[in-house]
Amino acid sequence: MSLPKRSTLLEQTITGYILPNNEDDDVEDEDEEEEIQTEFLDMKEMNSVSSGAKMFKFSVPASKEGILVSFMANDEKCRVWGRFHLCDPWWEVTCTVRRCNKHKFSTIPSSYPSYSLRTNLSSEDHSLVSLFLKACGANPGFVMSFMDFLSKNRHVVELINVLDALQDFEDSGPENRAKAKELYLNDLSTLFFNAEVIAWTHVEVARKYPQIMKYLPTLLPGQFMDIIKQQSNTHIMFREFLMIRCEAKLEAFKVCNLLSRMTEEQRNGLQLYANLKDYCRDTGSTYIEQNMLLEKMQQWKIEDAGYSFLHKHDVLKLENNKVALHNYFSYEKGIAECLRALIEGESWMIHLDVKEVLQRAAMERLNEMGHGDLNDSAIELDKDHVRAAEMICAYPVTVISGKGGCGKTTLVSLVFKKAMEKQTSKSDSDEKPPVEVLLTAPTGRAASILTKRTGCTAYTLHQVLWSFMNRKKEENANLQEWKFSKVRVLVVDEGSLVSVQILHSILSLLTKHAELKKFIFLGDVRQLPSIEPGNTLYDLFEGFRKVRWAIEMQTNHRSESELIVRNAGIRYSPLEFDATINMRNPSTVPSDKRFIFVKISENHDGKRDCQLINELCCKHYSGHVTKTHNNKIHFQVGDKVCCTKNGYISETDNENMQEEPAHDVAGMSQDIPRTQRKNEQKQVKKERMCNG
Repeated sequence: MSLPKRSTLLEQTITGYILPNNEDDDVEDEDEEEEIQTEFLDMKEMNSVSSGAKMFKFSVPASKEGILVSFMANDEKCRVWGRFHLCDPWWEVTCTVRRCNKHKFSTIPSSYPSYSLRTNLSSEDHSLVSLFLKACGANPGFVMSFMDFLSKNRHVVELINVLDALQDFEDSGPENRAKAKELYLNDLSTLFFNAEVIAWTHVEVARKYPQIMKYLPTLLPGQFMDIIKQQSNTHIMFREFLMIRCEAKLEAFKVCNLLSRMTEEQRNGLQLYANLKDYCRDTGSTYIEQNMLLEKMQQWKIEDAGYSFLHKHDVLKLENNKVALHNYFSYEKGIAECLRALIEGESWMIHLDVKEVLQRAAMERLNEMGHGDLNDSAIELDKDHVRAAEMICAYPVTVISGKGGCGKTTLVSLVFKKAMEKQTSKSDSDEKPPVEVLLTAPTGRAASILTKRTGCTAYTLHQVLWSFMNRKKEENANLQEWKFSKVRVLVVDEGSLVSVQILHSILSLLTKHAELKKFIFLGDVRQLPSIEPGNTLYDLFEGFRKVRWAIEMQTNHRSESELIVRNAGIRYSPLEFDATINMRNPSTVPSDKRFIFVKISENHDGKRDCQLINELCCKHYSGHVTKTHNNKIHFQVGDKVCCTKNGYISETDNENMQEEPAHDVAGMSQDIPRTQRKNEQKQVKKERMCNG
C-alpha cells in the first residue's frame, strides 16, 4: 500500500514496514525511557498470584521519532513518531496517524500500531528470512547454507512457513541433514520452540493468532509484549483466564472497532462500567445512589440491559439503595469486618500514666533547649495530647486528625516506646524482641519522614504486603516466622493518602497472619483525600468520633510549620502575583519579580507541562537550555529539576580510579573479560530522585 496522499482529514491510516535503524542516519534521538508502571495488588489478587494466576508486567514502549516506514508500492518513506512495540523489518505495521508535515507523521494518542507478518515476499527478500534466523540465535554457518539452498531451488519462503522450509532443507538430502546436525547441533524445533527465543515466539503468535497482533497492542498496550512472549501452554482475566490487572478501556474498544461485534447488552454494560468508574474517580465516592444512577443512565443514553448485564456478572453490588462497583464494595466491607474483629477480639490495655509520660518528655525537651530550671508544675500539657494518649492505651482503634506540627507521630511513638520499655524491663530474655509496633505510611517519602521523627524504622504499606508474599512463595514457608507475624499494633500515618484497597489489604493481612490488637490511624481530615475513590480517613474519623475513639488536635507545636498550619486553615481566595507568564507565548521573567504565576498548557499534559517548567527554570536560574543540539537532555550540576515520577540518576565514580602500568594492563587484559574489567574500573552511584 502506498503512502496516502495529503488529506484534509485529521487522521489517516498508513501501512508499511519499519526499516532497521542502521539504514537511516538522519534519525532524531529522544531521551525518553520505556514507561514501566508498578501494579499494587490487593490481598485477593496476591493470593491468586501465589496460587498460579499470571500478572503481566506493565511496560509501555518509549516514543520514537524518525522511524522510517517504507511503503510497498512506491517505496516512499516517511517518518513516524509513536510508540512501537515491534520494530523488526518482518512486521507489517498499520497505524492511525496525523500528518505533521510532508514527510512526518505522529500516531494518535489513543491508538497503537497493529502488526501482522509480511507476506507476498519475492525471492529477493530472502535477506529478511536471514535476519529473522539470526535474531532467533541460529548458527551463522547454518543460516548461510540454508540461504544457498533457497537460492538454488528458487524456493520462495515467508516467515509464516519458515519452519516448513527449514524441514525441507533438512530432508533434501543426507549432506544437508549432516550440515544441519554439524552446524546447528540441535533439533530445529528445540530452538524455535524455546521460550527464550523471543523473535520466534512472536512470529508463532502472529501465525496462530493474528487477531491478537491486530487488537491487543491497543486493548492492552502495557501488557502486550509480556503476553505474547508466553509459551502456548501457559495459563492465561482473572476467574476465567487467570489474568490479573488486564482491563481494556472503553476507548480502546472503540479505536479497534470492536463494539459493533458485541451484543447490545454487552455494549451497554461496558459503557455503564466505564461511566461508573469515571463517576467514582471524579466524585471520590465508592458508590452512587440507585435513583441517581437511573437518572445518570438516561443522561448517558444507556439502557437497563447494561445494568442487568453487570449485575448478572457480579460487577455491581446493590445494598441499601446504593450501587457500588464490586471491588470498592468488597474493600469497604472488608475494612469494616477487620475493625469489627479488632473491637470484638481480645483487648490489650496499656497501663501507663500518660500525664507523667508526657510531662517527662516535655521536661527532656526543655532541658535540651536550656530551660532545665523549670519544674513540673510550670509545664502545661496539651489536653488533646492527653486525651489521644488515653485513647491509644485503652481502645483497639484510635483515629487522630491534625495538621502538620500538631504532634501526632511524636505522641504515638512516645506512648509505645514507654510501653515497650515497660514490657522489656519485665522480661528476663536477652533475645531481640520481635516487631510489635509496626509504623507505616503510604509512600516512601512519608515512611522516611516517619522514621526520622520517631527514631524507629517505618515501612511503606506495600513493603509489608510484598514481604508477606515473598515469604509465602518460599518453599515450605512457615508464615509464623514472617518478619511481622508478632505485630500487635499497626500505625498508619498520612491516612488521607491511603486508598480503600491498600487499607483493606493491610488490615486483612495483619488480622489473619499477625497478632494485631490495636490500629492507630493518623492524618489530616482537612487534606485532600487519596486520588483513588474513597475517603477512608474522613469516614473512619467521623464514624469513631461518635463513640469518642477519634480526636482532632488543634494546637501546632512545631514552630517552623506554624505559618503553613495557619495558612492551611484559611479559606481559599485568589492569590496576588507580581507577574504572570503564559507558556503558550513565553516571555522573559522580570528580574525584580519574586511571586510569579506561570500558566501552563490547557491540554492537561503533565509530562509536557513538566518539560515547560524545566525549560523556563533552567533558562532563568541556570542560564542554559535543557536539551543539546541533537535533542539530548542536558541538565547540569546545581539545576533544580521538576519530574513527574520517581527515578534513579546514575553517576560514575572515577575518583578512585588509578592508572595501571601499561605492561600490567596488557598482561591482565588477556585473561579478564572486558565487562569485568569495565566494572572494576568504575563504580556507579545511584541517587534517588523523587517527584515534586
